[in-house]
Amino acid sequence: MKRGRRRTCDWGRRGEISLGIRQSRIPMEIIVLLGEGFFEYRSPNMTNGRFYLRKTDNGNLLGEWSNDSTPGIFTESCDLNVGSGQCFCGTYFSTWREEGRACFATLTITKPGHVFVLEWRGNDGNFDGHGMLQSNEVLVGDYHSSNPRPAA
Repeated sequence: MKRGRRRTCDWGRRGEISLGIRQSRIPMEIIVLLGEGFFEYRSPNMTNGRFYLRKTDNGNLLGEWSNDSTPGIFTESCDLNVGSGQCFCGTYFSTWREEGRACFATLTITKPGHVFVLEWRGNDGNFDGHGMLQSNEVLVGDYHSSNPRPAA
């Protein structure tokens, strides 16, 4: 059995943790512990979320999303603009609602390798995400804002 170096998290004083990889200190609010020995870095000024998108018979996308700055689960619809309709790859006009108002962006989906890359670009926000096929018809993934959200 091959043994590797184990990465650990040690809680320090004043809300800081020390990562076993190197001795830097990172404020606790941007580290989310995912399980024993696993952690994820999150910036307090970025929106982090998750989504799924299902392809319709006409090549459009319908789905739901949630994130860490807006409580609840909401819908998103994406009308195919440029693409074959066979794969998720293409350019879409994406629409969703936030705080009672309609939001719009251009969604571009590419697949440079095994994972889909998603980019939402528009006046209502810029987001980057990654997704994987759960089945032939459902794309599931996560996203984060490309620009910091305003301070509260």
